[in-house]
Amino acid sequence: MLSPIGFLEGIKDLGVTDLEEVEVACLMRVLTKPNLDNAILLKELVVIMENFGIYDEEEDEEQHEDMEGDLS
Repeated sequence: MLSPIGFLEGIKDLGVTDLEEVEVACLMRVLTKPNLDNAILLKELVVIMENFGIYDEEEDEEQHEDMEGDLS
């Protein structure tokens, strides 16, 4: 889980600094879970990102290594 503030700081660190207040509000509405003290579930965030064509490089490497191991 990730806090909303941690998420926003992370995207700012990546260089996304031009989000409007309404965009941030929409992101938080979609990502936060009120039943978990408004935490963001990382697994769900990854799925949403993949739906937009943004993939986790570490997960891709692990899958590639697993496939190589299966072939030997």
